[in-house]
Amino acid sequence: MNSNLFDQLGLNIDIAYVFIGLIILLIILFILIVIQNNKIKRIVEQTSKFMKGRDAASLEDEIVALFEDNRIIKKATEENQKDINDLYNRLASCFQKIGIIKYDAFNQMGGQLSYSIALLDEDNNGFLLNSIKIFFNSLFPISFNILVLSLINKYILQFSTSSINENAIFSLVDFGVIIK
Repeated sequence: MNSNLFDQLGLNIDIAYVFIGLIILLIILFILIVIQNNKIKRIVEQTSKFMKGRDAASLEDEIVALFEDNRIIKKATEENQKDINDLYNRLASCFQKIGIIKYDAFNQMGGQLSYSIALLDEDNNGFLLNSIKIFFNSLFPISFNILVLSLINKYILQFSTSSINENAIFSLVDFGVIIK
């Protein structure tokens, strides 16, 4: 089956091959249309699920509400950060380093009943409380405590006491009982 049209154009092609090619092209196009329709159905289903029970105005209100919630959360976060910084500033002046040592104030006279306690803040300022237990073994045995309070400024002790007490206080600092 030769076509006069193809013969006039100088093409020696059988018209049956052209029809077979067009039928194959139609089948391919039909398959592509089916695939595209399925994709459009999925998009329509997702959109209808998203828009279910809502119109464009209510959806806009919800988006605006979400942005407002975001601003509120951001503001609360900034306030929390300010509060945390305020707490850190307050803690700098609180006692953070504590040291305690027990010692025998008078060699072999009563055991380790005397003690020194140091309380320091972040800048190593604070005080040292020294309690000395004293025994008198005279006719009537008497015991009592002497409390000495000394100020500490940047690890510098500001006090005047006996050498025994100084040794106990310096051993408290020297042996690392006061934790940095």
